[in-house]
Amino acid sequence: MKYLAFVFFMLLFAGNAFSKDDVRKPFDDVSYAWSNQQIEVLIKTIEKMNLPYQKVNRQIVAAMFPHDDHLYSGVTLNSLVKQIGKRKLAIIFGVTHKTARKIGGPVKNTLIFDNYKYWYAPYQNIKVSDLRDYLEKHLNDKDYIVSNIFHSYEHSIEAVLPFLNYYSRGIEIMPIMVPPMDLKAMDRLSGKLSKQIANYLKENNLTFKDIIFLISTDANHYGEDFKNLEFGKGEEGHKKARKHDMEIFNKYYKGEITKARVKRIVKNGVYEKTLWCGRYSIPFGLLTTEKVVEKMERKHLFGHFVRYDDTYIDPVIPLKGYGFGVSAPFSLKHWVGHISVAFTLK
Repeated sequence: MKYLAFVFFMLLFAGNAFSKDDVRKPFDDVSYAWSNQQIEVLIKTIEKMNLPYQKVNRQIVAAMFPHDDHLYSGVTLNSLVKQIGKRKLAIIFGVTHKTARKIGGPVKNTLIFDNYKYWYAPYQNIKVSDLRDYLEKHLNDKDYIVSNIFHSYEHSIEAVLPFLNYYSRGIEIMPIMVPPMDLKAMDRLSGKLSKQIANYLKENNLTFKDIIFLISTDANHYGEDFKNLEFGKGEEGHKKARKHDMEIFNKYYKGEITKARVKRIVKNGVYEKTLWCGRYSIPFGLLTTEKVVEKMERKHLFGHFVRYDDTYIDPVIPLKGYGFGVSAPFSLKHWVGHISVAFTLK
């Protein structure tokens, strides 16, 4: 009887995982604003808070955004996305968290595409661009896998969608999950991917006014709950860990970005002792974007700080009673940093 129940469960799981549903449904239905009312009241409340952020006075072509609970990271996320403005296409590099890898299986040194036609979002579902079909046609089939399972159990891409649709209704997306990847694979795959993205943009008469490259990451996850006490416990540990997050930005993401500089992120083991979850999505996303920029414009990326906050000392957005909340409490034993970085052309 137990065996039959197990078989039934697995068939049900497989049917859901491999179903041909057109719409990719939200994975995190607790801490993100998924309805029209939720995203509208969230952004309205954020604007009323009037918290500081840096304005970027040049066209943004790429950006790093946080994906923590919206009531925690929403101010930093909104301060970035509202400056991007109206675009036709967002190429989004997401993390492959342990939850997704536990369910989907071990994976490394490849890209992960999905097979959905749309991703759920407020106002209207967001269409997946035909760039995906183009990439699948022109890349080697060993360079990527197609897995709705991985994408169904990962929240790092979906976090930005309500904000994208609020400010850029009708935008299309190209979701790409980046699993663990060594530098050799990053360089090889980013070279292949950037070549085909550049070809697609040229063939479809698209420029950097039409597209945006987005890289998902939260900054340090600190405290005893994360088994991360690299800088010590208590207030002093918090102060040093927060300072270290900004040191990473200043050393690796501020100013002119080159391929050699991006590679140093991996070579120097920047994230070996700090739990930024974008340890693979950031260098891969930047390498790919920098190579596209060189092919299209013969220029480089230039990084600008937009905002940094963390769940321990920065304000939580004061919203209750709208159907979404937070997935974990904050304390000195459990806090997460959020950073928004914008990249322009130089």
